[in-house]
Amino acid sequence: MWQPIAATAAVMMVTVFLISLMPEICPAIDPAPASCRSDARGSTAVGVGLLVAVVATTGVVSTYAVPFRWRYRAMTTAMIAVVLAGVIAMIATLFASGFIVI
Repeated sequence: MWQPIAATAAVMMVTVFLISLMPEICPAIDPAPASCRSDARGSTAVGVGLLVAVVATTGVVSTYAVPFRWRYRAMTTAMIAVVLAGVIAMIATLFASGFIVI
């Protein structure tokens, strides 16, 4: 029962990591804004990645804490929570610094 939740969390964390590696364009002003540091996206990705991991861990624990007949519903709810946390993590990482280059 824990595998789907862990797989969903892993996909979300890899996606957040890949978003943190996207190139960015910062305004050409001196001094550069604090959001244009080279590690601005990286530190944000680590922080929100931990958020996704905590939500996934809580989901696994809560899935096994409920009676057996409710486990499927608890697992589904935990997966939805992990996806929502992952989407929030992606948005936070994407807008942590500069502008993206597509």
